[in-house]
Amino acid sequence: MRRTVAAAAAVLSLCAAARAEDAAAYRAAKGKAIADVARADKAGKPDDARSAKLLKDLEKRLQTLVGAPQIAGFAKSGKISLDTLSSGDIGGDALDGLVFDGEDGKASLLATTKPLVDGWLKGFKFDARSKQTFPRDLAAALRSANFYTFAISPDAAVSSYGEVEVAPSAGAALAVVQLTARSQDQAPAAPDELIAAVLVGDRLFIASEPVREAIPAIPACEKLAAATLEKSRAKEAAFDASGRKNQKLFDESLALQEKSAEDNRQCFAQRLRDQDFYPKARFQGEALVARLAAGAR
Repeated sequence: MRRTVAAAAAVLSLCAAARAEDAAAYRAAKGKAIADVARADKAGKPDDARSAKLLKDLEKRLQTLVGAPQIAGFAKSGKISLDTLSSGDIGGDALDGLVFDGEDGKASLLATTKPLVDGWLKGFKFDARSKQTFPRDLAAALRSANFYTFAISPDAAVSSYGEVEVAPSAGAALAVVQLTARSQDQAPAAPDELIAAVLVGDRLFIASEPVREAIPAIPACEKLAAATLEKSRAKEAAFDASGRKNQKLFDESLALQEKSAEDNRQCFAQRLRDQDFYPKARFQGEALVARLAAGAR
């Protein structure tokens, strides 16, 4: 019996090592492709056809690494998560994986592997001027709204309104569900989306879908945010009174505006589980986690 367990452990260890090597090979191929495109761009001779072929080659590698998960409610085949190989372009820094469209035209699924996401977390380069960062540890990153912004939403910021507690699902080593919203300016008062991240074996699935029933704002949180926003407006008025020359007042006004939205989200997260809508949001989250775990097996 002990020999059988030891042999099984050895096989798993070898498989894990092979997957890590495959992920490293993918990252090397990706780096080479990015350098290839950069040389052409620098020479003033961008080659869209060449770039498309390089992306397709990377997509084939990902199909081998990730496989073809059959998740209910999502397309049976996926496409590479990267939109471009040009450095700095929107969609070029997304988490490496395959994206599967939802059958409803609204939901979306990213399938990747732990070696791929670990490598992405370790190597991701933040803009030195940006305040947006996320943890490098996977479990912590999956609870960070900024992680989802960079990983799956390059054209809109993801804001979290709190984590939804879900029951463990068979086969899932880790499951994190959050109520979220995406915006290009100020975040809305309430979430309209649910994001679930589920780790099954060495595969990670990140799925998003609209909440099935509209979630209202929480009055107490709106009141808190409004008080901070009023301070922002006072700073803005003082800035105008200075002939719009006092940059410090302008910066303080913007900072308070951002704090207003953050005050609302933090308050929302603290009160989330006491709201009438919470049981339905939890039910939807658990159902999504179960679908992801079942389809991965």
